[in-house]
Amino acid sequence: MSEDRAMTPAWYIVGRAGQRIGGIRKLTLRGVPYVMFTGADGRAAAILDRCPHRGVPLSLGKARGGRLACAYHGWEFDGEGRCALIPALGPGGMPPRGACVEALVLRERQGWLWAWQGSGEPEGDPPEVPGHGWRGWGHGRFSRILEARVDEVIENFIDCPHTGYVHGGLFRTPADHEAVHHVRQDPSGVTVDIEEEARPRSLLGRLLVRSGVRVEHVDRFLPPATVEVGYRFGTRWEVVGRQTCTPMGPWQTAVHVDVAWRLSPLTPVLAPFVALVGRLVLGQDRAILEHQARHLRKFGEQFCSTEADVTNLWIQGWRKRWAKGEPRGTRHGKTVRFRL
Repeated sequence: MSEDRAMTPAWYIVGRAGQRIGGIRKLTLRGVPYVMFTGADGRAAAILDRCPHRGVPLSLGKARGGRLACAYHGWEFDGEGRCALIPALGPGGMPPRGACVEALVLRERQGWLWAWQGSGEPEGDPPEVPGHGWRGWGHGRFSRILEARVDEVIENFIDCPHTGYVHGGLFRTPADHEAVHHVRQDPSGVTVDIEEEARPRSLLGRLLVRSGVRVEHVDRFLPPATVEVGYRFGTRWEVVGRQTCTPMGPWQTAVHVDVAWRLSPLTPVLAPFVALVGRLVLGQDRAILEHQARHLRKFGEQFCSTEADVTNLWIQGWRKRWAKGEPRGTRHGKTVRFRL
């Protein structure tokens, strides 16, 4: 996989917190293969899936006693990637200096297991998940693997014009009214505030948007690959969805979704409904993205953009500047109008 500097260094979700690995598990992060196992402290560990001795995949081996033993010559590695034993050297034998492998820094936060990929120590803690543990809020989460590039997945999640067609009737309807989009960027990412006047005709719109209630809609791109979509209905109702993307390979992206809602007095009983709708919407996105990915692999990128694509074009520019080591987005904004 070609190095995408816009994607590292960064924290990525690689699983659920507290999960029992039960042996070994393969993990691919940005095209790099790792192997996960339970370390000596009882927590998950992840090291590069390559023995430094003769290049054999360590995932062929066995985990025991907090170490991972290579299937070829029995070299054993701990959760930090250090070689702890070379059987051929006998008791007390000292492994050579090069007998070590890269280890990911893993950290649990708010129910997710995060991995830091990048040189040096992690920059701060993994990001906070909206709604998780908040008083008076409901919260649900689910994950799915998409056979698509992370670039198109990010674009899809923050792209409003597709919703009336891919999710038509459930979430929006085909374009029928003008909306004003205030797009702005700064070093933290790209944000778009959306103003709409028309009363929604979709199923979710009718359930959530009450007559005379003002709707605030704000979408955010948060680096390296997260999109947060927020709706506020008046002063008491609110829904926030966060899609955190983990690029597993050039054409495979794991999407981890957190949905939080504050819809009194219905908040405590909505979890099954939110899970059902969330999985349905993500399934519809998955279908169109995987069709797109197959054509992109066949024909390459041949895109034609309009004013309705400004947000995504700014995100692309933001990521390209970051990859080049340039400032991560100067502060500026733009207002565009198009139909939703």
